[in-house]
Amino acid sequence: SGGTHEVIVINLIGLSLDDQDEKQIAIGNFGHEIRINNSTPEAFRMTVYNTLGQTMMTHNIHGNSSVQIPHTLPSGLFVVTLRNVKTSVTRKIMIR
Repeated sequence: SGGTHEVIVINLIGLSLDDQDEKQIAIGNFGHEIRINNSTPEAFRMTVYNTLGQTMMTHNIHGNSSVQIPHTLPSGLFVVTLRNVKTSVTRKIMIR
């Protein structure tokens, strides 16, 4: 009891896109829209988190697409994550 017989290691880093692919994804906030330009063939699931880690919204992003996603988020800092089974991209956005 109280020993370290079973140790669990959790990889918190994960996989990310290589530099070339990451440059092909643009994420920004314009007024009441989050705009995503995905020039890769990969489809992603977008999740927006607040600074407490709570999910504020989600949206599917198709490969080779540009989308404008309307939102009613309050002012503040948010984290946008695009994720699929192979990789993830994370950006911070400021809503004013």
